[in-house]
Amino acid sequence: MNIAFVTTFDARDPRRGSGTFYYMSQELARQGHTLHYVGPLAYRYPAGSKLIRRLHKIIPGRYVAFLDPYVGRLTGQTVAQQLAGVAYDLLLTNDVAVAGYTPTAKPVVLYTDVMITHDYSERNLPNARLAGLSPLALRLARQTLRAGLRRADLCVFPAQWVADEAAHYGVDPARVRLIPFGANIDDPGRDPAEQRRLNPGRQQFDLLFVGKDWARKGGDVAVAVAQALQQRGINATLHVVGVQHPRLAALPFVRSYGLLDKRVPAERDQLYRLYRECDAFILPSQSEGFVIAVLEAAAFGQPALAYAAHGVGVVDGVTGVLLPLGAPAGAFADVIATWLAQPESYQQLARQARDHYETSVNWATTIAALTAAMAPLLKTAR
Repeated sequence: MNIAFVTTFDARDPRRGSGTFYYMSQELARQGHTLHYVGPLAYRYPAGSKLIRRLHKIIPGRYVAFLDPYVGRLTGQTVAQQLAGVAYDLLLTNDVAVAGYTPTAKPVVLYTDVMITHDYSERNLPNARLAGLSPLALRLARQTLRAGLRRADLCVFPAQWVADEAAHYGVDPARVRLIPFGANIDDPGRDPAEQRRLNPGRQQFDLLFVGKDWARKGGDVAVAVAQALQQRGINATLHVVGVQHPRLAALPFVRSYGLLDKRVPAERDQLYRLYRECDAFILPSQSEGFVIAVLEAAAFGQPALAYAAHGVGVVDGVTGVLLPLGAPAGAFADVIATWLAQPESYQQLARQARDHYETSVNWATTIAALTAAMAPLLKTAR
């Protein structure tokens, strides 16, 4: 296929968008497809949007430009201009505004984890990425979502909750596919999972936290879990990647590594070492679109602990354990204490996590499924 690959950021930069669309594009090329990159795209604001932005400096609630339909129409025009004269079979994008407002006669494929729930249940989750929108911004965002979801010839979602919510925007189920993203790493093989052990009587446990947004990812809960383990006589260490938070320096049981760049061999090796050597991944987020880091953990057979929230990507009882939203740190500590007392249950999760990576959440599998879903569009292209 000749694919117009459109993102508002530079998809050739593995640091942008968690690296997801970089790894996606690399695998598309590896499987023989030709990509015509469009992006980064600078937002342009018409007079009405400029007024809306100024208004949000004085009224309660947030405004998000990427879901403003007036901004989106200008973005769509820019995309069309950049694709003028380009021979492509279909347009693939992660941006709902691009999908909704780009004038093209070619099929449009939207592959995204961006969604606002039909009842806006994330409204009062302060760390959700689309929480706290003003009534005006929410109306505009829903208009853009509706335009993108209804215009796309194929809507691909990495998580079931996103697909379920899309139905509330009038999306025909025949145009929906559920295809998880892949892990943004080099495959470490099965050895890390097969060698993972918790020896009987062990009183040491290493937790790994990966994320740039300390509050949204539940960093304070992760710290509290390590403290709860310490209080039980378990020598717990919390390893933190992606953020340097002021309070961490004063905590002797925390090791902070900052942002590790996978393009730098030494930093990539450090991250892979942490996935290999830490005992469990912890993700106490209240709301997510679709988390990539837990897939990376699964590749190493590292079980995950998380809240049962939208998009965390942990399969309860298969790749890790989900706890009810708001469960205290002691509940996480209870799970770890059970693992230490019954290490065979932990080792089973390690093997299952690796199996899940091999069968469902690696990019080779994802792209094979994606291209199979896109192929019929070429036969019926307008």
